[in-house]
Amino acid sequence: MVINPHYPRKTRIFLRIEKSLAESNKPGDVALFGRMMASLPTVNVDAAVQMAHAISVNALQQEFDFFTAVDDLGASDDQGADHIGETGYNSSTYYRFTTVDTVQLEKNLGTKEQLAEITQAFAEAFVKAIPTGHQNAFAAHSLPAAVMVVVRNGQPVSLVDAFESPIAPKNGKSLLENAVIKLDTHWADLTKMYGEKSVVFKGIVTRAQLAKQLENLANCEKPSVEDLLKDAIAAAFPGAN
Repeated sequence: MVINPHYPRKTRIFLRIEKSLAESNKPGDVALFGRMMASLPTVNVDAAVQMAHAISVNALQQEFDFFTAVDDLGASDDQGADHIGETGYNSSTYYRFTTVDTVQLEKNLGTKEQLAEITQAFAEAFVKAIPTGHQNAFAAHSLPAAVMVVVRNGQPVSLVDAFESPIAPKNGKSLLENAVIKLDTHWADLTKMYGEKSVVFKGIVTRAQLAKQLENLANCEKPSVEDLLKDAIAAAFPGAN
């Protein structure tokens, strides 16, 4: 790219930015989630990550937190202020799904040097990340009760259809236990229908109470999330340090 010194200063700066963005390696977050700049379409980056909205596996029952706020320390000549309102919330059990296209990620990064490390960091963050909104009011710090990772060639496959019918506590089993049973059964149904030819690795880790509900996935159970992600990364990037 030739930068014409006779261009206006604003245009020259614009061209330098475009040249820099186009030629430099992409940072991990941009390589993962992409970048869209309407004014510079030549530096757009296709995301390597697809993220589904979390859905409730049980019938969602919305609750409401009613609150009031009163200005108790207003001056005598000030009418002060007060407010009433409500915040909606629920305590549902959620299924979350994400996929990483490692081929696209490598293309975005421009190198294999940190490919495995960035993928693992994303996987760890996806498992452990907790939204910060309204935490002072709800203290929602629950970690996932079950985590499954599949490394496959070709098209990703979500297991969301396992929860087409709402899960509920029944037959002496908790909601979580029945959710794990549905996930396990749905995986078996899918592999029976489509096979596992594309699957390079599969692994699951659950709380001890829930592990007893695994049947079809029992042979790929891992002892911890750390072991699960370590084995998945090794399968996805053979020979990576």
